[in-house]
Amino acid sequence: KHLDQVNSMQVKLSKDHQIDKRSKRGSSNHIAEAIVRLPGIEFFAHANADDMYTSIKILTEKLKKQIDRYREMQMNHQSLAI
Repeated sequence: KHLDQVNSMQVKLSKDHQIDKRSKRGSSNHIAEAIVRLPGIEFFAHANADDMYTSIKILTEKLKKQIDRYREMQMNHQSLAI
């Protein structure tokens, strides 16, 4: 949706099984990581949350922010070259 030159993308979803001794439950133990590779650049994002859906949502927001900044830099660079 945001980029059309993606070479590869890796997404890793995991759960840390450590339990908080006080609350008897895991806190921020669902982990989502992603690497997006484009020609000449690589984006990486990492997110933790109490449930996997939230960590994925945070991860996608972080990646979107990085991609938007990259696209803005590309547009500024192209306008300076003209």
